[in-house]
Amino acid sequence: MTYFVPQLDGSKHQGDNCGPASIAMALRWSTAHKVAPTPSEVRRAMGDPIGGTNIVDWPKGYDAFADDAKADGFVLREAKYQPGRSWEDLLGVLADGGAMCLVIDYSRVPDHLKGDRKFDGYHAVFVSRIRERGTATELRVWDPLCDGRRSGIP
Repeated sequence: MTYFVPQLDGSKHQGDNCGPASIAMALRWSTAHKVAPTPSEVRRAMGDPIGGTNIVDWPKGYDAFADDAKADGFVLREAKYQPGRSWEDLLGVLADGGAMCLVIDYSRVPDHLKGDRKFDGYHAVFVSRIRERGTATELRVWDPLCDGRRSGIP
């Protein structure tokens, strides 16, 4: 089963739903798919009805589903907004079995990996795994724009 949730969900603000889609993926990951809201449901829980979402509001969207998770036997860790974390911090969280939603600068993503080659702004993704392969550190990144509209995107 995949954790992937596309941001383009047919809703009015789908073009701005990368944050809510990433939070929806985090909730699926945290609850073995028992809690699986849509990006629009996460957006409503955040209290941000229009436009791009604010990373400061993401914890509200995640924490709003804590009771649903508890009813299914899961206890969610408290979501935290943590600006300025280092690369080593990120790797440490992943190495300890954690996951996170991140904001990335999509202009720095190579075109052959982008779900949308025309987009170059800030973008939210969900990261859930780390693996060392030779001298490379590989991360499992779930990009809500990589929804199958372009062939060959991992």
